[in-house]
Amino acid sequence: MNHDDRKIDLQRRRTLKMAGALTATGAVAATPIAAFAGLDVSGNDVSGNKVAQQQTNFDKPLDEFAVEVQHHWQSNDIALVIRNRGDNPATITQITPSQLELARGTIDVSALLEDGPVTLAAGEHLIVPLRHHRRNLYNPQAILGGGHFDRSLQRQLRERMTIVTDHNSLAAITVAPGPRIA
Repeated sequence: MNHDDRKIDLQRRRTLKMAGALTATGAVAATPIAAFAGLDVSGNDVSGNKVAQQQTNFDKPLDEFAVEVQHHWQSNDIALVIRNRGDNPATITQITPSQLELARGTIDVSALLEDGPVTLAAGEHLIVPLRHHRRNLYNPQAILGGGHFDRSLQRQLRERMTIVTDHNSLAAITVAPGPRIA
């Protein structure tokens, strides 16, 4: 992945966040107008009948996901774990970036959605394994910096990852700072 692709992904993430914030702000600002339409000052409708409290679709809880890197000591391999942290099931319809290129291989996140949207129950998780590069079995870049865990993957995830759920809502994502040892 070149530097220009990263700029595009960062710009897309910022745009999606801004669009989500503007949509939420507009919806909240429009709620009082819709709620009080046809009411007099005392909360009665124009004909004098009491109006029941109306609930809006804005009380749906925000979908929340945790993303962490799982490290297997025996095979010295990694995988990406995406967990639903919310109290309700969530349907994932889109994840960006679709692939993460690493020195040892590729994490193909788009493979999760090949058969369509995926629904995760509360607390349920998906694991996306690292697919090793075929062209070279020995890659010196993959073993540089031995003795510590390279957190550049977590940085990439924090900066670039977005998860869109049903009804085109942008989910909250928490990226774990360190690896989960398996």
